[in-house]
Amino acid sequence: MMPSNTIPPSFLDILFANRNKAYGAYALRVNYANRLWLSLGAALSVAGFFVIAALLYKPSDTPPVPRKKDTVTVIIDPGIVQPKPPAPPPVSTPPRSQRAAVPAQIKYNTIKLVPDHIADHIIPAVEDLTDKQPGNFNNAGESPGGQPIMNGVPGGEGQVAATVPVEKPFVPDQQEPEFPGGQSALVRFLQKYLIIPDQLEAGEKKMVRARFMVDAQGVVSLVEITETGGNVFDREVIRVCKKMPRWKPAIQNGVPVSRSYVLPVTFVGVEQ
Repeated sequence: MMPSNTIPPSFLDILFANRNKAYGAYALRVNYANRLWLSLGAALSVAGFFVIAALLYKPSDTPPVPRKKDTVTVIIDPGIVQPKPPAPPPVSTPPRSQRAAVPAQIKYNTIKLVPDHIADHIIPAVEDLTDKQPGNFNNAGESPGGQPIMNGVPGGEGQVAATVPVEKPFVPDQQEPEFPGGQSALVRFLQKYLIIPDQLEAGEKKMVRARFMVDAQGVVSLVEITETGGNVFDREVIRVCKKMPRWKPAIQNGVPVSRSYVLPVTFVGVEQ
C-alpha cells in the first residue's frame, strides 16, 4: 500500500464541512491567530514607547521662577439706609387774646352841698385823679393782660394767671432693619461665605448692588440685582444673601414692619 500524502482535515474543516465557508465566519476563525498576535504587538509597542520616553526624560536643574499670585479682596460697603422723615415743626400755641385795659376809677359823683355832719363821704382830692377816671364807684382797674392793678403795679399782688402747657413735638419711633451684630458682623459674614467666582486683574473692580426685603419676622427674601457686576458675580451675591440668618426687623412706631434693604458689594483684585 502506498502512503497517502493528503493533509488530514483540521477542526475548522470538520466544523465547516457542510457549511458555507464564503459567509465570513470561516475566514475570521482561520485568521484569528494572526490578528491576536498583531494586536498584542501593537499594545506592547505603545507601552514600550511610554516607558522609554519616561526613562529618557530628565527634569531641568533650573529652579522654577515663582509666579506672582493674584488675590482678591472683597470690600463690602455699608448698607444704604433709608433717610428718616424730618420731625414735624413744633406746635406753637397762639397767645390768648388779651382783654382791653380797664382804667382805674374813683367815685366822683355830682357835688351836693350839705352840712358836714350829714355828708356820707368825703370828696377825693384833685391829686387822686391823676391816674384814675371819675366814676360812680371805686374800681382798681385791670392791666392789658387781664391782671388786676394792685398798688399801681399790674399783677404785682393780684392773682397769678394760669400757665398754658406747651405741647412737645411729635417724634416718630423708627428703626431700620439690622443684621445680627451690626455692620461689622455683616462684613464678616460676607467675607466668610463669598467665594470669588473668577480671578481679577490687579486693580480691577466688580461692583454688585443687591436689594432684598426683610419682613416683620426678619426673614430675607425677594433678592434682586439693581446694579450688575457680571453674571458670575451677581449669582454669587444672590447665593450668599439667601444664606443670611434672620435680621432684626424694621420698627415703625413700636411695631415690626417689612422694609427693603440695599447692599452694595465691591470685589477688588490686588496683586500680592
